[in-house]
Formats: sequence, C-alpha cells, structure tokens
Amino acid sequence: MTVRMDSLVKAIAVALDMVEGELLGASANHGKRVAALCARMGRKPSRKA
Repeated sequence: MTVRMDSLVKAIAVALDMVEGELLGASANHGKRVAALCARMGRKPSRKA
C-alpha cells in the first residue's frame, strides 16, 4: 500500500477547515494554506545545471 503524503495532508487540511467552520461559524481556509505550503516544501528540488 502506498500513501501519498500530499493527498494525506490535503485531506487533513479539509477536515480541519470543516471543524474550524463548525466551531467558529466561518472558515479562513487556514488548513488549506498550510497544506499547500507543506506540499511545496516537501517537493524534491530540481537540479538545474
């Protein structure tokens, strides 16, 4: 079984945004922004000659 970390982080982010919306009545999409940053930081740097 293979787990894609980007999909896992995005799924957790969506869940956190839903909880935030329920608790606060509005969501600032904080989880989605954090997920996008994590996905970008987790990418392998490209080798440029």
